[in-house]
Amino acid sequence: MKSEELQQSLAKLHEELQRTTQVDADTRQAMANVLDDLQRVIGNPLNNSSPSHPTVPSMAAKLKVMVKEFE
Repeated sequence: MKSEELQQSLAKLHEELQRTTQVDADTRQAMANVLDDLQRVIGNPLNNSSPSHPTVPSMAAKLKVMVKEFE
């Protein structure tokens, strides 16, 4: 996934989260998983693709799933 696509997905997710006041347990867990991924990538600016550092495409896929859940 291109950086531009990831940025668009993040922007859309951000908009949805601003409108969200409550989430169910499954969504809360999905959000926690994505948060873990984000923290690993932010902590690793070189985006190492080792198993402990997910690649941008895997994060983008999770973000797309979450955005669709909010729609």
